[in-house]
Amino acid sequence: MRRLEGKTALITGGAKGIGEAVARLFLAEGAQVMICDMSAKDGEPLVTELRKAGLPAAFFEGNVTVPADVEASMKKTVETFGKLDILVSNAGIVERDTLLEDMPEEVWHNVLNVNLKGCFLNCKYALPYLRETKGCIVSMASTSALVATKNDPAYCASKAGIAGLMRAIAADYADKGVRANCVAPTSCMTPLFEAYIHSFDEEEQKEKMKRLGGPGGRLCTPEEVAKSVLFLASPEASYVNGITLTVDGGYCIV
Repeated sequence: MRRLEGKTALITGGAKGIGEAVARLFLAEGAQVMICDMSAKDGEPLVTELRKAGLPAAFFEGNVTVPADVEASMKKTVETFGKLDILVSNAGIVERDTLLEDMPEEVWHNVLNVNLKGCFLNCKYALPYLRETKGCIVSMASTSALVATKNDPAYCASKAGIAGLMRAIAADYADKGVRANCVAPTSCMTPLFEAYIHSFDEEEQKEKMKRLGGPGGRLCTPEEVAKSVLFLASPEASYVNGITLTVDGGYCIV
């Protein structure tokens, strides 16, 4: 039996990168999936492709920082598929290579707004539905929640906040049958990371790729991260609650 047979999942930032990989894997494992993203340009063609393959996917265009959008995404998921079992709070942004003293206040607010407030809003509006299904939340943290990433203070703070929020939800909702965990990948070859790394010259790219690859000498793939999200969302993790699961090839140990 497929691990998510009969389950319904909502995935934010699901149109590309890690979110897309999670959506594809969840569908392969039997879930119905609502892909939520700000980009209809990416999301609608993806869902069209998936539906042509006979897969139960739908798309919702919305901004995770806007409460009305988030609430509407939950309602649309339940209207479309009948229930909500799994929230994957994945949408996020990064603003790197800025010392704190040089960081404009609006950059700080933007990163915290998308990454941490976005996660808060998705959890807030998903929890009433997840209590009904005794479902679960898997949020996307980062190794930056556990070890510092140089010149990246807002991102580090936002991802540490997500890890703390999952622990708080796990403590408050365990007796209601809801689990909350997060995955903490190191740098991953997503469109977001590729845009970042290509902003440097060739020598700087090589240096950063070597450092970020950790002891294994390579970055993780979206598919590798998706498998960890699947585990935490599946019945196999029924007694796993409040953890931060690193997917980093040993990056945090060296």
